[in-house]
Amino acid sequence: SALSSAARRGGGGGANPLAPRLGQVLQEVSPYGGSLNNVVEFTLPPPPLPPGLPALPAVAPVVLTATLRHSMEAGGGGPTVRITFEGTDLRADGGLGGFLGAAPALALPSLPDWLRPTRAQRSSTFDVLYLDGDLRIGRGERGELRVHARVA
Repeated sequence: SALSSAARRGGGGGANPLAPRLGQVLQEVSPYGGSLNNVVEFTLPPPPLPPGLPALPAVAPVVLTATLRHSMEAGGGGPTVRITFEGTDLRADGGLGGFLGAAPALALPSLPDWLRPTRAQRSSTFDVLYLDGDLRIGRGERGELRVHARVA
């Protein structure tokens, strides 16, 4: 994907030292728990100190992890899998003394039921073309080819 391509290039910060850097882009799949979560990490570098201030102890960058939670249903023994978006969790870690690591994940506000898209509008399908212990190749409903490799 475009995100994983940027991660291989070292992020999308360019010349701006304050721009977030893209970290890991991955999926956590739990076939027995019926979930498929997309996880994206961004690193926010600490801001530079204004000139003339004394040096402070090293400040750890802040790492933001966004988890897009999906329920997952396999298609009755066939190769089709349906995922349905359920919500997004945001977690921060790092900062001064790592204080953000103790904070709980923040579930981004969900819409009231009357404004929330229907289950069909939040769902998409893909066909699994090949699957083994280390590799999954699938075709999305728009015809795109998706290749996923297991990381150690």
